[in-house]
Amino acid sequence: MLSRRRFLGYSALAASTSAISLKSSTLFAATAVAYPTSQTGGMVGYAKEANVTGGWGGETVFVRSLNELVNAVAGNTKRVVVLANNIKVSQLTKVMLGSNKTIVGSYSYHTLSNIHLRTQAGSANIIFQNIKFAHDQNINANDDIQLYLTEGKGYWIDHCSFVGHAWSANDNSLDKLLYVGAYADYVTLSYCLFQNHKYGVIIGYPQDGAADVKYEGYPKMTICFNYYKNLLVRAPGLFRYGLFHIYNNVIRDYKDGITMHARASFISENNYYTSSVPYSNPITWDNRARGFYDSGSIYLQDGQPIAVNVPNNKVFNVNYTYKKFTANQISTLVPARAGASDQQLNYLL
Repeated sequence: MLSRRRFLGYSALAASTSAISLKSSTLFAATAVAYPTSQTGGMVGYAKEANVTGGWGGETVFVRSLNELVNAVAGNTKRVVVLANNIKVSQLTKVMLGSNKTIVGSYSYHTLSNIHLRTQAGSANIIFQNIKFAHDQNINANDDIQLYLTEGKGYWIDHCSFVGHAWSANDNSLDKLLYVGAYADYVTLSYCLFQNHKYGVIIGYPQDGAADVKYEGYPKMTICFNYYKNLLVRAPGLFRYGLFHIYNNVIRDYKDGITMHARASFISENNYYTSSVPYSNPITWDNRARGFYDSGSIYLQDGQPIAVNVPNNKVFNVNYTYKKFTANQISTLVPARAGASDQQLNYLL
């Protein structure tokens, strides 16, 4: 019954708003609010390689309601969609994304509660910036994920907060904070905060049968300058199939960190893992993974260094230039900058 309510809720919304035109931003009766305008400054990695621009250069609209958000993020028109209000609904509501959009939270209002953003055929070239994703504790099924990218090329997820909720190891919840997989490609995840959740992030198509080899190489993804705190597992994530460049992240108080699975390939550099959770395991290796290479990372358990025994072989190279800090440096630099903000966004480079 719960799934049916979700479906009907979204269908009714779509039907009620389908006739609204977006030819003019004056259709959105919202007062302008201050928001980040650095555009693609700070973008690095695969998103930069794909020349992701989102909606910058197009019209700017300020949205205050779910109806306005649904319409503003639809279609292919280049558009900057600014949250001019915190938007909350009482049950899970899926909002389908078009292409060529920048969805950015204002400094005063940047929370989406129980709203799930999802790509579809034709989605591409989208920037998500300065957004706080929040959801109720009872929305906790396996596929309940607030940002869900499965199609298209070119995404930048930057300075977003995935705030989670109270959890316990035995609470039977299966929801995650972020999914990037199937044919989504050229993605950068940077300066984001993930905290207080049983499960963290799932990257790569979430099955590993013989027929799923078609997803090998997807996504190509850069994961840098993110802060993961108080996640039981999947921090930074469970990874399959793709090519992953993971550097300068801070992972604190976790049980399982990186889980490498079917055909995943990693380059890991200068990450900082520290946990007081008993028997934490920063790297879990599955023999179906293609390769894992790490240099410069620090692994601590209760403040003491621990050994990580996984195969260390580089099976691909990144084709872009980048700068990085030492693991010790980012242990304080990243937590101070990660997540959505009510003032200027801060980048390290």
